[in-house]
Amino acid sequence: MTSSVPNPYVSLIPTVAHRIPVNTTREVPRAEIEALQRLLSLSSKIYCEIGSGSGAHLIERARRDPESLYIGIELRYKRAYRTVLKAEREGVENLYVLRTDARHLPTLFEERKLDGIYVNFPDPWDKRRWHKNRMMSREFFDNSKNLLKEGGYVSYKTDHQEYFESTVALLETLEEYRIEEITRDLYASPYLEENVPTEFERLFRSKGLPIYYVKATSKK
Repeated sequence: MTSSVPNPYVSLIPTVAHRIPVNTTREVPRAEIEALQRLLSLSSKIYCEIGSGSGAHLIERARRDPESLYIGIELRYKRAYRTVLKAEREGVENLYVLRTDARHLPTLFEERKLDGIYVNFPDPWDKRRWHKNRMMSREFFDNSKNLLKEGGYVSYKTDHQEYFESTVALLETLEEYRIEEITRDLYASPYLEENVPTEFERLFRSKGLPIYYVKATSKK
């Protein structure tokens, strides 16, 4: 007979609630949405990273740009908790994490609120029958265009060539977006200087894999 071991990070999330204003995978409670809106109203520039992991990319972005607000979307308790804990230890104050599912973005953010959305190394869902689960879809870009300000952007990095090419092909069909930057080898491109690596990115680089990158801006 097997017994499930409780996740210790579930009880730790409330201890950093001032940094994790949303903590649910279900419908987001009205009170949490209102708390988030109050927080967002304090900043004129807001960036969001979907699947922010343990926070290396998010924290460094926030550190480099202290006048803007950085919001991570991360479903896992441990990663969300460790991100805010590390940010506090390093004195990074302009960063928050929402422990929730990315599908709630249209509920969490008002229209034309975001200056940029980062998607770094999402699950490629390799098998064709799993492609419907991919983050980079027409639905995602439709939702994002409503959240982005005019000139706001979606930044996407991956090590998966087929996923990258299918995403670029999709972007080229969308009149609402314009591809501003693109490379199939980030580390041999002029965009490397501004790059902030993620934990996965360092792992893939150590294996000699190329990093694919595209940045598309909203025309509306």
